[in-house]
Amino acid sequence: PALPSEASVTCTATLVLAPDGTPTGSLVSLVPEAGSLPAGRLAFALDVRNPLEARVNRGGRNTNCGSERCWKVEALDGDGNALDAAAYAPGFSVNNQMPQAKLLDLTYSQRLATGRNDRPSRENKLIFAFSLSQRPPSAGTLVL
Repeated sequence: PALPSEASVTCTATLVLAPDGTPTGSLVSLVPEAGSLPAGRLAFALDVRNPLEARVNRGGRNTNCGSERCWKVEALDGDGNALDAAAYAPGFSVNNQMPQAKLLDLTYSQRLATGRNDRPSRENKLIFAFSLSQRPPSAGTLVL
C-alpha cells in the first residue's frame, strides 16, 4: 500500500554531517501538511541518484541492521520525540558500472530459433549480454 491519496506530505532531504564536516548520510523527512498520517503500513518512493564512487555495504557488522550502512525509519512528533520504536534495514552496495550490458539484437532466424516475439501481448524470450569489470568474489547466484 502507498500513502493514502488524502495524506498530503512535504518531503525534504538534509545532508547529515559528522563533527568534522564529512557527510555521513541523509535525513529524509515526510511531514504531513495537515493532521497526521494514518496508522498502519505505508509505502512511498524516492527518486534518488547514487553516489559517483562505488561503495560496499558489508554485512556481519555490529549495527542495528547488521550492515555497515543502514536505513533508519522512525516516527517523530512535531517536537522530535519518538512516537514508536525505530526500525532499521540494511542499505545496499553501489557497484562500479558494468563495462557492457545490452539486449541482443537477433536475426530473423535467431528470433525463430529462440522463441523471441516482440509483438504486443506475446510471450517472449529475451537474451541479455553483459561484461563484468572483475570476477565475482564467490560462486553462486549472481544478482545483476
